[in-house]
Amino acid sequence: MRPTYENIANQLDLLLNKTAIVKKFGALDHIDVWNNQLAFWSETDPIPLPAIFVSIQVPIWETSGRNTQKGQAVVGIHVVQQVLASTHFKSSDKAKGLLKFDYLCEVHIALQGFSGPAHTAMHRNNTIADESHDGLIDHVMNYSTTITDNSADDQRNLVDVAPVELDEQNDQNLVIPVIPNNEAFPEIKTS
Repeated sequence: MRPTYENIANQLDLLLNKTAIVKKFGALDHIDVWNNQLAFWSETDPIPLPAIFVSIQVPIWETSGRNTQKGQAVVGIHVVQQVLASTHFKSSDKAKGLLKFDYLCEVHIALQGFSGPAHTAMHRNNTIADESHDGLIDHVMNYSTTITDNSADDQRNLVDVAPVELDEQNDQNLVIPVIPNNEAFPEIKTS
């Protein structure tokens, strides 16, 4: 899942730190793995806002090859912003207060349909607002994607076995050589 997280973080950093977006919303200086940071917000070092936290949940993995698995994932993008102003319809500061929705739109533009080497195109399922934090709002945008994990397909764990013809008369002394990846003995050819 690390490649998926890093790919998403790079995409967000690249697209949300463009000059026009930074001018309107401020720089995105904090992208991190979600670890329920808002529950301990007052106890942690100050985090610049807006901030984005990424959670990846894969409830079921299915084996799709020798050492490869795929899983339908839900990627939660926690967009944490400071409440800037009232969003009341008749508020004179309404435009400033509604900027939070404009920023969510920019995040969505960065991620909708985005894919990488370890995951398919991302598609938003829903957005949930959590306003239970004093002066902060956490919009959780959930995206679906399929993640491919081939971390168990480490070439060092594979062995090549040379085919051996069995001699029925001498089968009790049969030795089958195992040569790891032909690296130790490059002059020996296996098929």
